[in-house]
Amino acid sequence: MKRKKRDGFTLIEMVIVIAIIGLISAVILVALGPSKSKAKDTRIVSDMQQILNYMETTFSPSTQQYNGTSTDATNSRLIQDIANQGGKNVALINTGATYAIQVTLNTKQNLCYDSNGGTGNSVDSKAGKCLKK
Repeated sequence: MKRKKRDGFTLIEMVIVIAIIGLISAVILVALGPSKSKAKDTRIVSDMQQILNYMETTFSPSTQQYNGTSTDATNSRLIQDIANQGGKNVALINTGATYAIQVTLNTKQNLCYDSNGGTGNSVDSKAGKCLKK
């Protein structure tokens, strides 16, 4: 008796292949979760650096004052992008003589940069500088 030549795959073989592909996809998605958060935080830090650069361009040597505000078109756009990336509690403090920007990152870490090159995790709104807790 001759056996029939079989073409294609059986239903069981197809189900096994689909299950394996699904398992691999799930493992990859779980592994990429923290990477997305870190990538968004990197973009937030980049936006903060751009705000610092913009604030430096608003410095007036004659008055020794920084004239940039959070409502300037450039800063407003960057602050909105920070919020879109998941940044919380964005604060741009400008005392005139100094300024500081603070944000809470996706990783729940507070980050602050100021006009004196200082960094920290909170901002002194009266002095316009960063504090380390």
